[in-house]
Amino acid sequence: MYDLPLFKNPRRLYGLIFLLFFIPGAPKDLFTYAAALTPASMGRFLMLSIAARSPAVIASAWGGSAISGNRLPLALWILGATALVGIAGLLLYRKIKNSVDSRKT
Repeated sequence: MYDLPLFKNPRRLYGLIFLLFFIPGAPKDLFTYAAALTPASMGRFLMLSIAARSPAVIASAWGGSAISGNRLPLALWILGATALVGIAGLLLYRKIKNSVDSRKT
């Protein structure tokens, strides 16, 4: 497993960890288990996952507050911004996956 190019380049590994935790709705528990199998240090992993997850947590709290305060336009704006980030993450994931798949053939 450690012969994979991703594990030989810590910058790419940490970038991927940040990106995967930044995407709203991604299965964070699964990524946490997978990250434990990498050479990533615990401190760096915690720092990256907290930094990447904070925007989604803030958006969720802000959106919930907007809904409970009957501020529907604000809630829809937050939902739309979060959806755009999620779609961008999905498109980036597909691009990376296609790039990796094309290298295999």
